[in-house]
Amino acid sequence: MPNRPTTGTARPGTSDPGLDRLKAVLADWRNSLLDMGGRNRLLNFQHTRTSTLEFRSPDAAAVLSGLARGWDFAPVEEEPEEDGGVRLDKKPRERQSGLVTQKTTRASLDAAVYQLRQKSGQMFNDYGLWVLWLGVGMLDWREEGAHECSSAPLLLVPVELRRDGRGRTRLHPAEGQDRILNPALAVKLERLDVDWSPVAGADAADPRAVLA
Repeated sequence: MPNRPTTGTARPGTSDPGLDRLKAVLADWRNSLLDMGGRNRLLNFQHTRTSTLEFRSPDAAAVLSGLARGWDFAPVEEEPEEDGGVRLDKKPRERQSGLVTQKTTRASLDAAVYQLRQKSGQMFNDYGLWVLWLGVGMLDWREEGAHECSSAPLLLVPVELRRDGRGRTRLHPAEGQDRILNPALAVKLERLDVDWSPVAGADAADPRAVLA
């Protein structure tokens, strides 16, 4: 009888040396394409006037748990001032519902939300890239000899800003996108001989495990 042709499928529990080498080469290429300098905002995050928002309330766990139903932005209570910049209203504020950001005026909040919504939608429509992410768990790190620390998020959660029927812009999870661990930070810490395995072994879908 003629010999049966063999297939290239490896038996369960065995590794394919050729495939392993290919994966290693692809990983090296991917790492070489990552910008490890200070301009990479995944490694050195800094706020800008209109392209970033900081959520000061509620905390990260509450934001993530309520993301599926969507979040409104809390109204911005602008403080009246008299001549000389002295506050007139000194009564303590009540706790607000919704996302409280670092913006101190309604105009600045609306401008930031509009820019984020427009630019992220345009980037996805033009290039198929999702660029609007919620950074969770900021890690402060510094290279040897550096005088200042950099901040980098551990977890990246894809989010979307949608307008509802009443004209409100609300924060929702982005459809068809997955939460990921910060890929640039993983490469950077590896190059600095910092053990990333406790984070790398965590499930990105479980923020508590990532931040533990």
